[in-house]
Amino acid sequence: VGGLAGSPQAGKIAWDVYAQRELRLPLTICSRLESKHSPREIDAIAASVARHQAFRVRLGGPWIGAKNHGRVYLPAYPERREKGDALRLVQRSLNLPETRLYVVGLWNFTDHLNPAETEFLEHFITRFGETTICEFLVEELHLEATHDDLVLSGQTRNAIKLKPVL
Repeated sequence: VGGLAGSPQAGKIAWDVYAQRELRLPLTICSRLESKHSPREIDAIAASVARHQAFRVRLGGPWIGAKNHGRVYLPAYPERREKGDALRLVQRSLNLPETRLYVVGLWNFTDHLNPAETEFLEHFITRFGETTICEFLVEELHLEATHDDLVLSGQTRNAIKLKPVL
């Protein structure tokens, strides 16, 4: 997704944050596991996740939700399975809330947009929102320890290999 670097609102995008995250754009399945569970429970969670089969994900074009207007996201569409999408099945197996909404935070704004910037962003999202950015196979999920919702301080605690696709 190109075009925002030279856009009217380019000066209001937190490019420093993007640079810190560009190689590690997380998609959250569940938040705050470590604050709710002991290390032994985390190991049991990891073992339960490892029973799931690898799955495909499609990242869609840019999207802005109704809750956090300060970010542009890429929605993630996990592979559908018999009893739901692959990420929902992981959530269900861990007795977690089934969110059915999976997004990758891409750009953060540092200030409110003026009308011209908002109009450009609306046009940008309308133009690219229905595109596919990429598709990939998820063969591993990570349990991350972090102290911020952007996962800037994130550290992988468990890298969980999923069962191979047959």
